[in-house]
Amino acid sequence: QLGRLFSRNGEFIAATFIIGAALISIAALSQMDANEARIEQAQTVRILQKSRHELVQTYLHSHAAAKAYRTALEEQRTEPQNSEALHDVAVSAGDFGDELLAHGDRAGAVERYRESLRALEAVAAKEGRSLAENTRAELAAARKRLSNVERRGARD
Repeated sequence: QLGRLFSRNGEFIAATFIIGAALISIAALSQMDANEARIEQAQTVRILQKSRHELVQTYLHSHAAAKAYRTALEEQRTEPQNSEALHDVAVSAGDFGDELLAHGDRAGAVERYRESLRALEAVAAKEGRSLAENTRAELAAARKRLSNVERRGARD
């Protein structure tokens, strides 16, 4: 019976095999394209993270703390697990607090200093036992800065 099936429908069966092979090839190429797209997306995300981090650093060096702070918040919002982004929030919030304090906005400064401290504590928690010495120093400085401003406010 199989012989008769092939002899009667040989062209149809051959066409079916060719179409099947073509579909398998198309599926394999689609999978390769999808893999390449994921790799390119990951590379783009890394480039964007680096660019935002560099932008925050540029703003901080240019004494544009408010811009650095807003950029760092965006950086951290898009990459919440990124320790560098969290550190950028901590540093820029502290600098923004300094700027606010210099312009007489003690309440705003205290709020930014608290945010800076929370972000540094989150960085420290992520670092765990391998807590870097500079993170310890930054934590101590942030606590002292917040304490000094709060103490001054209590006296006023």
